[in-house]
Amino acid sequence: MKKVFWGVLLAMAGLTSWLMVLLMLLPFGAKIALAANLIAGLGQATGYLLILKGSEELPQTSSWHYAGTFSKMLCGYTVAVTLLQFLDQMSLFHLTLPSIVSTILYYITDLSSFFVMYFCVLGVNELQRVARRDLYADKIYKCFTAWVVVRLLASLISSWLYLVAVAAYVVMLVFYGKAAWAYERRNSGGRW
Repeated sequence: MKKVFWGVLLAMAGLTSWLMVLLMLLPFGAKIALAANLIAGLGQATGYLLILKGSEELPQTSSWHYAGTFSKMLCGYTVAVTLLQFLDQMSLFHLTLPSIVSTILYYITDLSSFFVMYFCVLGVNELQRVARRDLYADKIYKCFTAWVVVRLLASLISSWLYLVAVAAYVVMLVFYGKAAWAYERRNSGGRW
């Protein structure tokens, strides 16, 4: 479960992306920006790989199966796109997709990423039923629902609502981390 949590941090929350943005703010030049983009993309792919590996280690339910399947596809796609962008920026290989294809791929990957998170949230609920212990599944689900609803409202009403969505997402990640550690303690024989 810890692998899934770290994978969610890397792939969904964009932990490496945030670190690379901070690095790019320093006055190092264009080469650092190229390396930062490469590291951020490969970090996101590593996150999807961790979700895949973590979901394989958990009791197999339909939610963990789907989370692993979507993660596998997104890992391969993220690596391919990251490497192609890096080669294009280095002027070694040029591949330009029509804008409509790029837009469709963006929405497909965004929706697939949403499904990974959704199935990870459902997977915690299933683990809680199997383990018969509190893994904060209801709180994770409520935060996830708030995040989805507020994001939709933000796209319709005001972009300032995205701050509320980010807050709900951070709270969800905190509960997800607590659930991962609680599940690992339970399986290693530790006390709850």
